[in-house]
Amino acid sequence: MRICFVTVSRSGTYLYTERLCEELSKNNDVVIITNKYNENFHKSTPLKSKIVRAWRRNSIFTPLIIALNARKLSCNVLVIQYEYSIFGSPMFSQLSTIILLIITKFLGYGTIVTLHGVLIPANIIPKRDNIWKVIRNFFGLILLLFYKLISTFSDTIVVLNPLQRRLLESYGVSISKTVIIPHGAEMCKANEGGGNKPKENGNVFFHGFVRPSKGLLELIEAIKLLSNEGIDVRLTIVGSIAYQSLERLDERRYVSEVIQKCGELGDRCVMRLGFHETDELLAIASNSYIIVLPYKDNFVESSGVLHMFMDCGKAVVVSRTPRFLADISPKEALFVDVTKEDLYKNIKFILQNEELYGILAENLKKKAKTRYWHVVAHEWFEALLGLSEGRP
Repeated sequence: MRICFVTVSRSGTYLYTERLCEELSKNNDVVIITNKYNENFHKSTPLKSKIVRAWRRNSIFTPLIIALNARKLSCNVLVIQYEYSIFGSPMFSQLSTIILLIITKFLGYGTIVTLHGVLIPANIIPKRDNIWKVIRNFFGLILLLFYKLISTFSDTIVVLNPLQRRLLESYGVSISKTVIIPHGAEMCKANEGGGNKPKENGNVFFHGFVRPSKGLLELIEAIKLLSNEGIDVRLTIVGSIAYQSLERLDERRYVSEVIQKCGELGDRCVMRLGFHETDELLAIASNSYIIVLPYKDNFVESSGVLHMFMDCGKAVVVSRTPRFLADISPKEALFVDVTKEDLYKNIKFILQNEELYGILAENLKKKAKTRYWHVVAHEWFEALLGLSEGRP
């Protein structure tokens, strides 16, 4: 069986796809069909899988190019790793996805759409006065049509958590059309055999894309408040640059501001930008005391960064947003509001409460064991096998 995944470079869904393909490629023929780019997202390639750079974002020909490449590659199943801006702007991406599904339906491919996020009108139009309510209702109708069309022209829709499925049901998508396969979690081998907690270095660790939606400026200000109080704490930021940062001025300005604010803290803030191998990130997490993910957006998603570190035996502080609330409970992480005051208060609290620290870390580690990548890949294989049966 040849499985072809469609994903966009420099994104969380690309990293997700590579990691999933690494597991699936042990027993299957796997191909990643991604966009052309001036430079690679990173140097590594998944085990036994092939990467084909065939299409460009913001091109009206992208759906046809992907479909023709899938035919040329003799794909049995095409998996579209859908995110809001996969092919260009959100509206352009929606239209391109529907066109791609119609073409693949005509060509007779089995198709799966992985919805890494499910939108609600408030994600697009957050304002509340009457005129904006009208516009929000309009976007609600567009989203209703989009998800109904995806359901009509795809064979299966994969979502990452139950909240996403409930939202799709509210759009009229049949529950029988959706499959919940959780995000994969890494085995934190760097932390085997003891679950060390290097509290003495007071290290707070952040990883993720450096974007306005990630709450980094608030986190830096919280570290500043802790330092001013005489608490020995240091912030390590290991970040990546998303494709949006290369396309939008406000994104680039935010990166510059984070670099500046981190520099103002001197040796209490260390920032490293670029691609970092998973083993390196797990080692940094294992040598930290607290992992803080103060993401600010309200998209209904699952956090790949959380799943990367949940097996490391660390207490994790996360924002009170759907991407975390959909996957973990207050018994597994400390939930906070993304303000410098609330981050300061809760980081200080967890630094001073070792009993709570141990409970949160252990419970999160238990959750990770049910989501190791090989477990998730097996669930994917079952879904793919059922779809490919009876196809050439």
